[in-house]
Amino acid sequence: MDNIKKEYRELDLFEIFQMLLRHWWIILLSGLLCGLAAFTYSKFAVVPQYTSVTKIYLSNKLTENQTNPTPSTELIKDYEEMVKSRAVLENIIEKHDLRYSYGELSKKVNAENKDETQIISISVTDPNPVVAQRLANSIRDESIKHVTKVMKVISVGVVDKANYPQSQSYPITIKWIEYGFLIGFVLSIGVLLIRFILDDTIKTSEDVEKYLGLSTLAVIPKISDSNNKKKYYGNYGKGKSKRRKRV
Repeated sequence: MDNIKKEYRELDLFEIFQMLLRHWWIILLSGLLCGLAAFTYSKFAVVPQYTSVTKIYLSNKLTENQTNPTPSTELIKDYEEMVKSRAVLENIIEKHDLRYSYGELSKKVNAENKDETQIISISVTDPNPVVAQRLANSIRDESIKHVTKVMKVISVGVVDKANYPQSQSYPITIKWIEYGFLIGFVLSIGVLLIRFILDDTIKTSEDVEKYLGLSTLAVIPKISDSNNKKKYYGNYGKGKSKRRKRV
């Protein structure tokens, strides 16, 4: 009994594969259309964003009893939070006369420490690359003042000034196209599978034997009348033309 179930399961998988192979053009076309839609949306509907990055270096201010210049992980995390603090960002808003609120500007700013180093990257994202660069440098300088004032044991140095972003950081069009093609590819396969599973009609003599357990005695072919009609009207026309010639 188990062997029979296994045999039917393998046969069903083979039928599914054949069905998908017959409809390959639908799957490919769906992927291409979704990829084209993603490209159009990312190119013309989404506002491009530019990210400028500046880097700073943290170290401990050594005293007579200290020999380790490396700040602890907790201090580095504290600095990351202070970069986006209200004291820093509200001063930036007032200094540059920005129309952003504190919450809106906070979403544009990010501070992170990678690979457990003493270097922190401060990034600012904005639709205008010039504004992104200017804000990144300004936030860096303001955060250095604030941190050295609050955390007196920390010394901060500038590693890199904010760069001018040459290309947009969001959206990345090629990735949108890849995601769009993949979504269309998967959705089309899903629709075809659902349609195949829900279709319980008998199409071939093999289906009769498989699902009904009956053997077929004969198969009636489908006859098309199109050719017969063409021959009938063609002969009638020829006969009619001959009678006209006799008259």
